[in-house]
Amino acid sequence: MTIARFQIKRGSVVPLHSHDHEQVSYVTSGSLKFQVGGRDFVVRAGEAMQIPSWIEHGVEALEDCEVIDVFCPVRQDWVDGTDTYFRTS
Repeated sequence: MTIARFQIKRGSVVPLHSHDHEQVSYVTSGSLKFQVGGRDFVVRAGEAMQIPSWIEHGVEALEDCEVIDVFCPVRQDWVDGTDTYFRTS
């Protein structure tokens, strides 16, 4: 399992991607618009989004946010630095 806390600025975008990890994103402040499996969901402070393995998803920050993400199994791509979908050039 990997647990991460992010602070995301309004207007930031994580492009569509998928991975073998089941993911739970808990928004502690602000709001995010998730696109999961072709559908849009707005998740606000105090709410969570569960994303199954291999489902294409992305996110846009509608406000400045703090988010706690939980992934299972461990995000080895983060450990190895091969999570290129998440990095900007």
